[in-house]
Amino acid sequence: MAHHNVLRSFATASMRNPPALPETHLILAWLGSYSSLMFWLYPNMDWTDFAIFNGIFLACLPVISRQMTPRLLACLGGPICGLISGMQIIDLCFDICILHDRPISDGFEMLQPRRLAWVYYHMVLNAPHVNSVLLGIIVICFLGSIAGIGRSSPEVQQRWLVIGAMMSVGVVSYLGAVMPRYLTIRKSSAFEASMFDGWQVVIAARLLLFLSIIVNLPLVFSLQLMPEEAEEQKCK
Repeated sequence: MAHHNVLRSFATASMRNPPALPETHLILAWLGSYSSLMFWLYPNMDWTDFAIFNGIFLACLPVISRQMTPRLLACLGGPICGLISGMQIIDLCFDICILHDRPISDGFEMLQPRRLAWVYYHMVLNAPHVNSVLLGIIVICFLGSIAGIGRSSPEVQQRWLVIGAMMSVGVVSYLGAVMPRYLTIRKSSAFEASMFDGWQVVIAARLLLFLSIIVNLPLVFSLQLMPEEAEEQKCK
């Protein structure tokens, strides 16, 4: 009888004091995303970029902590979707100028749309705070989706799977179609019109990212309204 009481007490203590470290698959996801993005971006980094990169990955560690429940992750998803939408809408203004290819007047002279877009993108892509936000969004979306799927009850796991799938489609298309062009513009020292050839691919990737947000937002809002207890049933 005493033996059973000890086991029961141990189980109760384990439930009240969950392990301090995140789940193994989340630690591996963090390490994998860090090493893969570092391998890809390192040739274009300076010391400021290196410091920002490491600082953002460290700042995103709480996303995979045991205290971050699926409901809290969903609450974080709303502002993230807002940031993504705002940044993409602003960039889309210059994308449309490139697509129309019509000179723009500043009241004194006519400016070529590609040259104007190069000035904007070159300045924005070399701004540390913009790069910090962009990297943070990518890391949070990736780790948050995996954590949400793994920690959700069966009733809400299907919604997290849809969120993860749509996030993957949007982010992968953005990284594949937009980021290589951004890196070229970022490291350029002078304007070249050829940098914006085939820019329709960038616009298509942006629209796909918008589509993923439109699909995900109702799911994110529904998860925010879920009782915390119902979502913690699968937390390990």
